Amino acid sequence: MKFLFFSLTIVTSAFLLLLPGTSSPLPTQADTLYSVTLYAPDSATRTALVNQGWLPDSIDVDRGTVTLRVSAPELNLLRHSGWRVLHVRPLDFPPVDAAYHTYTEMIAELHDLARAYPHLIHVETYGKSVEKRDLYVVKISDNVQVDESKHEPGAIIFANIHAREHLTLEQALWAIRHFAQNYGTDPAVTNLVNQREIWIMPNTNPDGTEYDIHKTGVYYWWRKNRRPNADGSYGVDLNRNWGYRWKCCNGSSGQPSSEIYRGPAPFSEPETAAIRDFFYNHPSIRVSMSLHTYSELILWPYGYTERPDPPDMNPVDYAVMKKASYAMAATNGYRPMQSSHLYITDGTSDDWIYGELGIPCWTAELYPAENPPGFYPPASVIAEQTERNRGMIEYFVALADEPRKILGLAGDLIPPTVALHLAPESTSPITATITVTDNVGATLVAIVEGEHPLAVLYSDEPPAPTKTHTATISLPPGTHTVHAIAYDAAQHKGMSPPVEIRVVETPLPSGWTNHLPYMNKNTP
Repeated sequence: MKFLFFSLTIVTSAFLLLLPGTSSPLPTQADTLYSVTLYAPDSATRTALVNQGWLPDSIDVDRGTVTLRVSAPELNLLRHSGWRVLHVRPLDFPPVDAAYHTYTEMIAELHDLARAYPHLIHVETYGKSVEKRDLYVVKISDNVQVDESKHEPGAIIFANIHAREHLTLEQALWAIRHFAQNYGTDPAVTNLVNQREIWIMPNTNPDGTEYDIHKTGVYYWWRKNRRPNADGSYGVDLNRNWGYRWKCCNGSSGQPSSEIYRGPAPFSEPETAAIRDFFYNHPSIRVSMSLHTYSELILWPYGYTERPDPPDMNPVDYAVMKKASYAMAATNGYRPMQSSHLYITDGTSDDWIYGELGIPCWTAELYPAENPPGFYPPASVIAEQTERNRGMIEYFVALADEPRKILGLAGDLIPPTVALHLAPESTSPITATITVTDNVGATLVAIVEGEHPLAVLYSDEPPAPTKTHTATISLPPGTHTVHAIAYDAAQHKGMSPPVEIRVVETPLPSGWTNHLPYMNKNTP
């Protein structure tokens, strides 16, 4: 969310590529962009190139070459127009940051995950950007092709609304992989996926993100989308374009060249209008989180006022969002605060989501805490910093059934009680009996040794207040300490007292002896 109070219009204008026959600064296709080096050995050749509508990114007079930024159709046009193409390179992140996902790479990963987990992941589009790129959303649920919104609450996470905040896309992709890859083995993840419809928008500003990296090796520090403005500048700040308290409080700018330009009207941008309509079309969404960088903060509304108790803030909702912020911050070391404690903002997503829809919402400002590295942390931190937010994301999704439960005011407030019975000594496999009691009913039961799940069981639907489960587990010889755990639909966790069991080797049939590493029949 941090930003610089200067415009890059002058800096970047020399690099804008004019397409043949149009004044548009960028291709309208969603294709990959390419850096193309052409042979243009003299001034007359380069002048002819410019007269055809091609404005070079750079010119090397000594080598007699020019470099352009083009789409795939334009590359074909250049080749068929007789220009000598010396080198073609897809535009991407700088090599040191290659692990970050471009728009094209993001799409490929989403579809790969949907193919790998067709029962858990569904990929769809919900609109188009200014430059007509598709906007993607991922649904994660146990019956993902079925609309279960009448009995499964929704949680939504959306990322990269500011172009240069690339780590947010990586966090969103991490969340998709986390819920899919750990389903069926991690009890907490499995119960959440069974009991929620999770929606993730990994890149809500694809035009801006592609522009920010379009010259390999150089970031443009681009924040906004790529709307051509009347004054010749580009872009609207998509987190100042929402319709609640728009331009109310000196928290945005009416100057198009500003980094925080709010646009000509609320929801003037197709990107914000598409997210708004998605909320309207999915009324089962009960909690929302927007991912930004940087500062390591968890923010709650409002941004338009420093008051914690304005007339449009329900005191209970305020307490819920504040308490949840502190709970999430305890999982990752972030700092919780009301959004306006940073600075006043108006027309933001969180102010609209809560102020218009009444949905509790948060903004997570991800790594780093300081600048440098600021908006551009090296790719080497992606794995560590996205995994760092596991607890925050799971806690957030767990709130969706009834956020007020954390105050003890509504919803399911009582965790299950669990009893586990095992024979004190046994051979493997072992029969375990688990009895679970819950005021509403447990939805998932598991047996664990330490953090290692030995069995994951699903309860009946609708779950019974008291239920006895049996499971067969395998353990190597030795002494083991085992727990049974249970979750309910509110993600409350109950755990049995520890049970110690001694596992002995299976007796051999008469006449056999064990000669490690294999067994032979004992022949007289």
